[in-house]
Amino acid sequence: MSNIIVLIEDDEDIGNIIKYKLDQEGFKIFWLRDGIEGLSSIQDQLPDLVILDIMIPKLDGLHVLKKLKSANDTQYIPVLILTALSQEQDMIKAFKYGADDYLTKPFRTEELIMRVKKILM
Repeated sequence: MSNIIVLIEDDEDIGNIIKYKLDQEGFKIFWLRDGIEGLSSIQDQLPDLVILDIMIPKLDGLHVLKKLKSANDTQYIPVLILTALSQEQDMIKAFKYGADDYLTKPFRTEELIMRVKKILM
């Protein structure tokens, strides 16, 4: 059985690349484009991993992260933040809210895949 990953990313090009590459690696990907739909999908799917952008519409990624980590049924789901926010304080805030990893854009797809595999080991 393949691991289920929820990707919450509003950028069409980035989302397509990530979905394609992770599909090739045998993961089952559910791609949502805003925080409200993403949070709902996570609560329905209870995936093995969430890849989460911070700057997304309707409900930003940090609010999604806080809600996930404060709910009993989703608090243990690992979250990899994938964002253009590269300032140290952004990274620290994400880790304080419970992020398991943090990768900044632009990123190398091979690095993303390796981080995903490491989290899911």
